[in-house]
Amino acid sequence: MEDDKYTTKDFYSSIEEKLESLKNMGMNEEDINEIINIDIEAHFEEYIGSISSHFHRGEISNIVDGEILELVEEILILGEKQLNKTFNENIYFALSFHLDRSIERIKMGEKIYNPKLNSIRINYEEEFLFAMKVAKIIDNRFGIETPVDEIGYLAMFFATDSYKNDKIEKPKVGVMVIMHGRATASSMVEVANDLIGTDHAIALDMPLNMKVETMYAIAKRKVEEIDRGEGVILLVDMGSLTTFGDMIEEETGIKIRTIEMVSTPMVLEVLRKAIVGYSIDEILESFKDKHKYKSNILEDKVNTKDIIISACFTGDGASRKIQDILKTKTIDKNVEIFTINIIDENNLENRLDKLKDKYNILAIISTVPLEIFWAPVFLAMDILSDSGIDKLDIILEENHMYSRVSESLTEHLLNVNGEEIVKEIRYILYEIEYKLNLKVSIDVKMGIVLHICFLIDNLIEGKVPRKFDNLEEYKKVYKKDMEILKEIFQTIELKYNIFIGENEIAYILKMFLSNKNSV
Repeated sequence: MEDDKYTTKDFYSSIEEKLESLKNMGMNEEDINEIINIDIEAHFEEYIGSISSHFHRGEISNIVDGEILELVEEILILGEKQLNKTFNENIYFALSFHLDRSIERIKMGEKIYNPKLNSIRINYEEEFLFAMKVAKIIDNRFGIETPVDEIGYLAMFFATDSYKNDKIEKPKVGVMVIMHGRATASSMVEVANDLIGTDHAIALDMPLNMKVETMYAIAKRKVEEIDRGEGVILLVDMGSLTTFGDMIEEETGIKIRTIEMVSTPMVLEVLRKAIVGYSIDEILESFKDKHKYKSNILEDKVNTKDIIISACFTGDGASRKIQDILKTKTIDKNVEIFTINIIDENNLENRLDKLKDKYNILAIISTVPLEIFWAPVFLAMDILSDSGIDKLDIILEENHMYSRVSESLTEHLLNVNGEEIVKEIRYILYEIEYKLNLKVSIDVKMGIVLHICFLIDNLIEGKVPRKFDNLEEYKKVYKKDMEILKEIFQTIELKYNIFIGENEIAYILKMFLSNKNSV
């Protein structure tokens, strides 16, 4: 059935198959992600842009469960209020079909991967934060756990203005493959076009009995046909075909660049760069240094055991009592309770730091007040009341969200270990909240976690962070807060040998201040 594609039954499978094909070709992770990004963009443009012409409101209930349709209505009403935009019928249909498939997939334990996650988080910040709230609603309604990668896809629906049909297409470099043989070029181009989800690359097959003059005339005519003012890249195998580019450029004035000894990965790389808007000389230049492969520098598994520390003077009396209470009252049985003594208060901080490096410390419960800034500290008396346990349950729920984020980030970070960096950032965020005397909601906090994780990964790579608008003015107003954040981030700067800089410090501070008290 023609309309089956609008149910998104095969969307995730298509992404997985393309990932596998590209990996098998030996492509590096960054290039693979960019190709899949292009494919996802194309999918959403077509999917959201034309779906309402295939369905009517009365028909959709025959395909999508009524509970999902009610949920979509509720989500879009909430989204219009929070995002201050209007969603049309296209979004209603598209989101309904998408959720029908994604909820089914999550229930079955099937993986969801979204290589655009970081790009979505940066470009659609409000929509991403809203998608996190939506994920929580979905999870509560259907008893599932929506992964962060799927939250990225949801955000794309709420950023729907980006997928209007009247977008102006910027001219791109033409891509043409010419090879000897009856179907050599055609087969190569078919694979490349299909993987990227386009028909931009053109193939010309040259049978072995065809005269060179005939092939040249066909190639010249086709170059004139596909050129949009940005020039054409010719990918050829050997022989006289290698001279076609110079001859066509001389006769027509069209800028031509030729790449010899073509292979399918080379066609893919050229096509990818052409589609995203590289100039003809930028594409050619990239082949001087092509096929650099990156590896994750931190492959080792970190210890991610979650613990709560119960501290008293002996490490036995009150601590053991607190341990017994927590075991009976906390819902998460995977969290271990560590008991320690605090006879030597001066040495306590060092001991806690060592435990902090080894485990995920979710909270510290003590019989005496402690000056610890990087984790929640409860007095033992707090735990004897229901309010203390309630606060602890919120921390455990927050930790669950951190775990889900760290699992998802394993696929996205090239230079740091996802689990380790999330653990470190969690301590940092708590210290920021403590020292700035504010709180932000778990949804906002997860958005900040993602931002800092990708920031550190990019800084290790040598990428330059974006500029903060009116930085000097902002520093004058928030000088003290900026200094606090600079000091807090020093440890992580030293560990990863990076410099975060004032632009990013200001941006992180703004995320906290703009969302404070939104619990």
